[in-house]
Amino acid sequence: MKLLDANIVMYIDSDVILETTRLMHKYPKLVARDAIHAAVAITYDLEGIISVDKVFEGIKGLKRFEP
Repeated sequence: MKLLDANIVMYIDSDVILETTRLMHKYPKLVARDAIHAAVAITYDLEGIISVDKVFEGIKGLKRFEP
C-alpha cells in the first residue's frame, strides 16, 4: 500500500462535495464527516482509507485498511 506524504493537501472542491452528497444519499448511516473522507478518497482516486471504522467497508469503490 502506498501512503500519501503527510504534507499533501486534498482540497474539498465541488467534485468532492457532489460525491459526498451522493454517498450520503446512497448510504444513509454514513455521517457527514465520514462521507467527506470517503468522497476525498474516491474523487482523488486514492487506493483506500486507513481507519478502524467499519462503516467504510460497505462503500463501493473504497477499500478500508486497518491501521
